[in-house]
Amino acid sequence: MAANEHYIADYQKFGGIKLYKIHGFMGDYIALDNMIVERKLCSLEDAKRGRHKFYEKESGREIKFDEIPWK
Repeated sequence: MAANEHYIADYQKFGGIKLYKIHGFMGDYIALDNMIVERKLCSLEDAKRGRHKFYEKESGREIKFDEIPWK
């Protein structure tokens, strides 16, 4: 797994982990949210340009940038 590849377990499942695009105070970014803690993964621009890739851990399916909703 490369440093810019993120494998998300239990993606979008009930009680699982979600990805969001966020308008932040210091810039826009992609965040990982498990309903308890939210963590910044990368800038929105890096994700848009394909510098960071997101995958469902169970299936290996790539989660496309356009699939990630705004929060």
